[in-house]
Amino acid sequence: MVAGPGKADHLAPARQRRTLAASLAFVEDINDRKAAEEHLAAAMEALRLSEERYRLAFQINFDSIDICRLEDGKFIDVNDAFIRITGYKREEVIGVQRRK
Repeated sequence: MVAGPGKADHLAPARQRRTLAASLAFVEDINDRKAAEEHLAAAMEALRLSEERYRLAFQINFDSIDICRLEDGKFIDVNDAFIRITGYKREEVIGVQRRK
């Protein structure tokens, strides 16, 4: 069969329009990770508030408070009342071994 004039022309655009359309997608459910991050953030904020309350109670307490390591008896921290009562400066006490 021989195509007459103009008969093959209608096939040309279809041959030229051959395109391959493809897409590839990766989907990951991050709900568990987001929930864990939110839980961690809430725990960190609770810890920060707890430490802030402890520090405030430690510093403004009228009683002398010192914190020493058990293994060697060295002072780790002292509050303002300790400094006022003993007359030592904080720098003179921290890191020094407590007398027995």
